[in-house]
Amino acid sequence: MPTSVVGTTVKFDGETLDCIISDFSVEKTREVKERTCITTGSVKKSLGAPKLSDLTFQVVKESATAQTKIREAFENGTLLPFILEDNDKPAGGTNGSRLEFNCYVIKDTTSYPEDDDILYEFTVTIDGAYTITPAA
Repeated sequence: MPTSVVGTTVKFDGETLDCIISDFSVEKTREVKERTCITTGSVKKSLGAPKLSDLTFQVVKESATAQTKIREAFENGTLLPFILEDNDKPAGGTNGSRLEFNCYVIKDTTSYPEDDDILYEFTVTIDGAYTITPAA
């Protein structure tokens, strides 16, 4: 059965970021190093450590606690704990699939569209290791 985005939670420093209005993707990659063996001519590849791409979120600007903490982290250059929990908690379970890491806010944008809500968009970059916890 597919997992719905509805019910997914995104938290920064323990505060839930409500009503995300843009799509976002969590992309995991590994660097690939190639070396050519001079004696055989064959190519050997080695993989680097897995890493996550930067994440960008867009929300309607509010004075909500999560947004305040995000803006303060950008201004102060401080780390924020991040938790993304999917809506796939099994019946009687304790948690959905979780992704956790510490991040810096590296982009902070406020947009003023004509005849619309003020929008707040920000980008985070992961610092250090991340943890993935399966639904249980």
